Amino acid sequence: MVDGGGTSVAIVINGDEATAYVCDGVTEAWLTGTAGAGELSLTGDNGELTAGYNGVINARQFQMPGFGWPTEYRYPRGADRRRPDRRAERLVVAPPGQHHSSTRRLPGRHCPAHVPEKDAADQYGRPALGAGVQVAATNTDFSQGSISETGNNSDVALDGNGFFVVQNSDGTTAYTRDGSFALSSTGALTSQGGEAIMGYPAVNGVVNTNASLTPIQIPVGQVEQPSATQNFGMTANLNSSAAVGASFPAQLTVYDSLGQPQTVTATFTKTAANTWSYSLALPAGVATGGAGLTGTLLFNGSGNLISPAANVGGISFTGLNDGANNLTLNWNLYGASGTPTVTQVDTNSAVSATTQDGYASGEYSGFSIDSNGVISAKFSNGRTSAVGQLALANITNQQGLKLDAGNLYEATLSSGAASVGLAGAGGLGTIQDAALEGSNVNISKEFSNLIVAERAYEASSKAVTTFDQVTQDAINTIH
Repeated sequence: MVDGGGTSVAIVINGDEATAYVCDGVTEAWLTGTAGAGELSLTGDNGELTAGYNGVINARQFQMPGFGWPTEYRYPRGADRRRPDRRAERLVVAPPGQHHSSTRRLPGRHCPAHVPEKDAADQYGRPALGAGVQVAATNTDFSQGSISETGNNSDVALDGNGFFVVQNSDGTTAYTRDGSFALSSTGALTSQGGEAIMGYPAVNGVVNTNASLTPIQIPVGQVEQPSATQNFGMTANLNSSAAVGASFPAQLTVYDSLGQPQTVTATFTKTAANTWSYSLALPAGVATGGAGLTGTLLFNGSGNLISPAANVGGISFTGLNDGANNLTLNWNLYGASGTPTVTQVDTNSAVSATTQDGYASGEYSGFSIDSNGVISAKFSNGRTSAVGQLALANITNQQGLKLDAGNLYEATLSSGAASVGLAGAGGLGTIQDAALEGSNVNISKEFSNLIVAERAYEASSKAVTTFDQVTQDAINTIH
């Protein structure tokens, strides 16, 4: 609130009061305070008060400090702009897309002593002659910087459009291009300033991109629980020319519910032409019983398996001596395309590959981030598991962002709301792990430009000094 010689004016935004100073003949105002963006009202103890919409923004505009809204004053129609006792009557505060305006008639008053006088300007907002040098605007260069590999897995470079999404300690959202991330003692992925890096969560290794953004958590120091084998298979050939009664053993490793590896031996015995029996067994003493451990394989004249016509289930080993649960297995005799994995042709019996889906327990050993931002934790058992996916934000008007400390930006009404998505989609850039984006400023070039500007200013100053000296000499000559 300001007392302008009997006239008080208050600007209130979202219930928080800011202060406006209006000076004689000057069509500008200085606003202070911590009011947030939102609805604006203008109140006073006399004069006219109106509020409405106005889509006109002319050259006479500047930024309200703290609000980020383009603002202008305009003289009333018919006003004599040359008279210092006439002032602007209209204050226009115009957030993009919703041009609020307020009008109040203000009598001529002198500026408060603590408010600096502004340089005079013409009716178009241009500085008058002799008004000195002014900064018209300050823009941020958001062009792509060079990318350099660092070898540090917590460093992430963004190649292309977008910003990383972070969450401040107070729960507010900010945006940054700085990918020099770090791990906290609890495994939280953070910025160098401690802000939480936001992304999409993962459950059992599957990322849910439809969920709300959450802080990325890395399983530092955790142990991945073991998983018992449920399915196994082998790619093998049984020698069609082998004599009846000949046998061939094949081995593969499976895991029980405690993560203990168990060796299963499959013994194939030729019982007739194109016919082989099989039996499955664990080492002696490992299990007390089992079911579905024997069967017969039939092949056609081309050596293709014709029976069983599907994968074999119901195989189990019971009473494991390490106390694990019963081991129940399915034998995948056919691949994903339906092609048999066991054949019988005239070549030596052999196993070329085995598969199984169980694994032992494993300790966390590190993490990596792919080009789509998927974060995968690595474990000592050789497995990797997705723990989340980095979110990227697209800002419509990047110049409207508000710069905060720590290379962070906040969205404003001028910048527009952020559109959050995934790397490599929706016009957003891709991500490079173990790398950082460098500065997009050429220091030597900018320094050279500074020297050129300084020389030009020095030359202009000397020209003015020389003209002043010549004028003074001329005056002295006349006298």
